[in-house]
Order: sequence, then structure tokens, then C-alpha cells
Amino acid sequence: MTLESAKALIEVGIVKARELGVKVAIVVLDAGGHVISIQRMDDAGFLTPEMAFGKAFAAVAFRRSSAEVQTLAEAKPTFFSGVSAMTQGRFLSGMGALPILKQERCLGAVGVSGAKAEQDQEIAQACIQAL
Repeated sequence: MTLESAKALIEVGIVKARELGVKVAIVVLDAGGHVISIQRMDDAGFLTPEMAFGKAFAAVAFRRSSAEVQTLAEAKPTFFSGVSAMTQGRFLSGMGALPILKQERCLGAVGVSGAKAEQDQEIAQACIQAL
């Protein structure tokens, strides 16, 4: 995952957010959970970048959608509370992030926050489909 490809994914997400009439933050992480690029749309909430990061961090850590991670967290709250503590709170389960997979290899994740959960997920999906 390069900086240029991360920027391109974010641009796709911003276009989708505008279509939906929402203001969000979008982050792209590498396979190690490090930020490649992050943008917050004008008037998006001030916590949206951190929340987008947390969702993407969960998606890259477990190599599945953050919605799936949320389901797992609801089933095993003690385990996921421990994961959150071990990652100094960087981990956030909830709809809005997807891993970036290429031939079963995880390249990173895209995370979105600022709209309704389903809209965050739809924006993340648009980013992934742009690949």
C-alpha cells in the first residue's frame, strides 16, 4: 500500500460521503496498523479521525471487517476488553472499516467515521471496490 494509492482510496471515499451528504474522516493503515494517510472532511466531528483509526486498526489486526470484529467483541467482551487495553485503546470495534486484501494477503485497512454506522461501512466498501 503506497501513499498514492492510500490518497486515491480516500478520494473515492470523500466522493461517496458527498453523495450520501455526510461529513467523515477516512484513514488508510498499512499492514502493521500504521497510518499511511488520513483526512477529515470540513465540519466532520473532531473525534472522527481517531474513531476511523480505531476501526481500521481492528480491521487490520483481525483481517476482517470491523463489523465482524464488533460481533466477535459482543460474544467475547472480556477478550476484546483485554485487546483494547493491550493496544492502549487504539482498538475500536464497530461498522466502518475493512481490511485491504490482495490474494489472501492483508495490505492494510481503510476506516471511516462520522456518519451512521451503515454509511461509514458503505463508504469503506466504496474505497475497497475502487482497488
